[in-house]
Amino acid sequence: MTVSPDPAVLLVDDSSAVRAALGAMLVHHGYNPRPARSGVHGVEMYRAGGVVAAILDVQMPDMDGPATFDALRALDPDLPCVFVSGDTAPYTEAELLARGAVAVLGKPVDLYRLGTLLAAIAPRAIPPDGNT
Repeated sequence: MTVSPDPAVLLVDDSSAVRAALGAMLVHHGYNPRPARSGVHGVEMYRAGGVVAAILDVQMPDMDGPATFDALRALDPDLPCVFVSGDTAPYTEAELLARGAVAVLGKPVDLYRLGTLLAAIAPRAIPPDGNT
């Protein structure tokens, strides 16, 4: 797999505060965050290319996280996706994992855990500490 020198992680959440906090964490871990305010916006951003993983809120207006997941997986069946949510209803964690999500994390998100998880599932050209 060829990895972009600036691998992007799609970050889809209707909360601007969550997008800002998770975006800062992504930069810290060596990724280029691609923040999207909705599922529809996220799918559009994915089509721009360079996305190596996605972080999706579960509950969003119009196109929720699972619908966004399905649209992204129709474009790339191997795209690693992590759901984050304060409340996954009407879905269960088991249902989201059965869909093919790598993990389901509660909000507030444990940033260390998410960073470690991303390091395991999403390639980076240069580790965040600069060592190769």
